[in-house]
Amino acid sequence: MAADFKSELVEAMFAHKAGNYVAAIKIYRRILDQEPRHADALHHFGMAMAKLGRTADAIRLMEASLVVSPDQAGPHLNLARLLLASGELERASRHAETAISLDDHDPQGFILRGHCQKALKRFDRAAEAYERAAEIDPGNVDVIKRLAETLSQLGRTEEAVEWFEYALGGGSEDARLAESYGLALRKMGQGQKALEVLSRALEHAPDDLALVQNRAAMLEEEGDFSAAAEGYRHALALDPENAQALGSLIRQPSFAGEEAWVAKAEAVVGTADRTAADRVFVGYGLGRYYDRVSEFSAAFRCYDAANKLQATESVYDPGLFDAFVAESVVAFPGNAEAKAERASSEQSPPNLVFIIGMPRSGTTLTEQILSSHSAVGGCGEVDFFVNAFGLWNSAPNNYGWPKTLANLDENLVEKARSDYLSKLGQIDSVNRVRTDKMPFNFLYVGFIRRLFPTAKFINCARHPLDVCLSSYFENLSRDFSFSMAQDRLAYFYRGYRRLTDHWKSAYGDAILTFPYERLLERPKYQVRTLLDFCGLPWEDACLDFHKTARAVRTPSNWQVRQPLYTSSRGRWRNYEAHIGLLLDALSEEVEAYEERLAENASGSIPASVS
Repeated sequence: MAADFKSELVEAMFAHKAGNYVAAIKIYRRILDQEPRHADALHHFGMAMAKLGRTADAIRLMEASLVVSPDQAGPHLNLARLLLASGELERASRHAETAISLDDHDPQGFILRGHCQKALKRFDRAAEAYERAAEIDPGNVDVIKRLAETLSQLGRTEEAVEWFEYALGGGSEDARLAESYGLALRKMGQGQKALEVLSRALEHAPDDLALVQNRAAMLEEEGDFSAAAEGYRHALALDPENAQALGSLIRQPSFAGEEAWVAKAEAVVGTADRTAADRVFVGYGLGRYYDRVSEFSAAFRCYDAANKLQATESVYDPGLFDAFVAESVVAFPGNAEAKAERASSEQSPPNLVFIIGMPRSGTTLTEQILSSHSAVGGCGEVDFFVNAFGLWNSAPNNYGWPKTLANLDENLVEKARSDYLSKLGQIDSVNRVRTDKMPFNFLYVGFIRRLFPTAKFINCARHPLDVCLSSYFENLSRDFSFSMAQDRLAYFYRGYRRLTDHWKSAYGDAILTFPYERLLERPKYQVRTLLDFCGLPWEDACLDFHKTARAVRTPSNWQVRQPLYTSSRGRWRNYEAHIGLLLDALSEEVEAYEERLAENASGSIPASVS
């Protein structure tokens, strides 16, 4: 390179670093006018254009520099960053790989590989790349944070926690690192330790909004509702327009009903200028407040508006659910148990109890009762089967559909068995009996029995109108699109009933139907029935379940901390004037359920309603 080019390039770089990109570009142009194939000028010209937002031009210039000089790792890295930011993931990944092949001691190449693989949803590969970067540069807190977060996404929570602790052990006061660490601990069921982590982080960053809100949410899960409300008030002091904090505050049982906050909530749900997400979240919170103070028409107005707003953005195909149920009955018939029994007893630990049912049917309460026993570990809603196979609303004949699962290769069955136990072990590895209360496991009873022939299932039953209305009143995710309209709910309930009736017929004594109403009538009798079914001796703590200290991460976190109460039974009558469609659609199911509950009501109460 001519000496004058070197001098001009240095001058351009000074202007570039000073942020005077236009001046730098003029110099790069002068160089290129004289030497169009000047690789450094092309590369840095591209970098300057990127700073000015001219991404397409920047990519073109940097690609041209690599045509001239393809063996420099730095330009490949910079081009990969631009392509990644532009969403051109495969091209970005190729340049990151080239940079690594040219210099495998630079952590930046592995960091970019991790970013690309994560964006491509290849989380295993992303974790490997971040781990290699951390080995090269062990002091890079950002890399360690990304590695830990990726491991957490993979369900490798224990490894994630170890990396978080490694990073924080270096004295880091990074609020986002502490937040991610706390969330990983929360995922492992270590709610109290997670609270300690966030509380310490708030000492260094007392006005960090994300920390304040996450700590308040964890306090709510741990049952400290007054402290949670104060946390949400703190968040609102930091950001008065924060819909998450507002909706969370007004739904708290400790909320005193201040008119100013209620009026603000009404303004949010009634303002088209606010996002749909804000209006939905605050609407559900406001509905819960009105329900608690017995203003039922106002409550239904809020719930109904929130559901209708969500329903417009959700896809619902009842035909898919019908097809899933029908295929399940064929794929896992009454003799399916004999097929499942072929698995060895060593592969089928007898300590697994799956608590299934409609959402809001009492699954959380049932697990709280059981987890109050000294031999039981309540693992919460383990999302293994739902994440692995999806719900029913994906295309028929995909990996998670019943026919495919029933005929799955034994090697894949063993892998599924091993992966599930590994995930369960990260939550609880000490108790003799472990419960999984993911309600939607009712979809996969046949396959779960193939994995674990000695597993038991508790099907939580509740009055059709109460359970459907309770789902309608909760802010569930888009995966729960069936809950966003009365006709959808009725259709889904009927399908749930058909499928669980089939499982009961297929697996008999492995399934206990556990009606919520019977628990209210005869709690000691029903709790004993529950323990007998699980092969557990009586412990008084199970009847005093509300005193058990454990995090509850479902909408029932308040209810399970109270003694049994009857106000939720027949709750639908408060809304009878508003649910005509549900009443008509479920009339036969309501009649049948009430008849079953009335059977032998004057004598001993049967253990289950089936």
